[in-house]
Amino acid sequence: MALERYDELVLGSSRNSFINVFETHWEEHLQSFPQRYRSSKQLVQGSRFRPVLVAWGYLLSGSDLDETNIDEIARLSVYVELLHKATLLIDDLVDQDDVRNGAPSFHVEFDHNEAILFAIYLLGDCIERLSTASVRVHSSECYPDMIELLGAAIKNMSLGSIEEVVSRDDQLVSITKVRRIIELQTIALIKNGLLTGYKYGRGDMRHLAVIGNLGYDCGYLFQVLNDLEPFLGADLNVFHKGIVNFDVLRSRKNATVAFISERLSSSERARLHALLRSADPLLLSVLNTWLVKYDVLGSILAT
Repeated sequence: MALERYDELVLGSSRNSFINVFETHWEEHLQSFPQRYRSSKQLVQGSRFRPVLVAWGYLLSGSDLDETNIDEIARLSVYVELLHKATLLIDDLVDQDDVRNGAPSFHVEFDHNEAILFAIYLLGDCIERLSTASVRVHSSECYPDMIELLGAAIKNMSLGSIEEVVSRDDQLVSITKVRRIIELQTIALIKNGLLTGYKYGRGDMRHLAVIGNLGYDCGYLFQVLNDLEPFLGADLNVFHKGIVNFDVLRSRKNATVAFISERLSSSERARLHALLRSADPLLLSVLNTWLVKYDVLGSILAT
């Protein structure tokens, strides 16, 4: 089957495409939430990138995605979106991000305590949805594998967030430290979606490492592009976050800053740390200068 056909099956405009069937299931699932939260901006909207990864993982298993099973894969993918939403609520709260995708963050729309408690609710809902969806087709055989993937993703994402919160500023501009945090956070979730689809399609376990590596590369690329946005797409970043979301000013990691730091002279690195310690707004301008001076974008694209 041509690649264009797969694209149409997954992302096509037809109401029977995976993405549109998923949207139907997601909208239905929203109605199961406590009424107070059903219309929350951060629960209704989203790119749906993680559920799409489940569909691609299923296709990579060698199984066919068609009208006979697309509904089941979409039902399963709701669990991945629930996991993603839970992490977003906590991330926005911890990072003090008041806007996401041009709308108020959950903790702003409601409050901090509700954000924490509803994130826990979503994780429980995620496990329950996974159980229902996996047993529906594969009986109970598939469930332990899915739970193992889910447990690893939750544990790693939490560990990555803890490391980011407790790391010193000088550690957060270390490419080694930043890569580890990306592996634990972004990559863990993206690999989870791809491997879920692959295992659900009963893909050949001899190729599991290849699928995992593909998920790793997708996750790393996703995070690097996200961390480039404040530098190369400030207007878009302001729309998404309400301000230029310059993470390092709030002691958070940014892969682009780590790539820049790796290329600085000792005196420049000392200036970088001084600017970080003082949370100086001048930092963005200085970093942009170094970004051009050391052709950091070229280095990132070469990795």
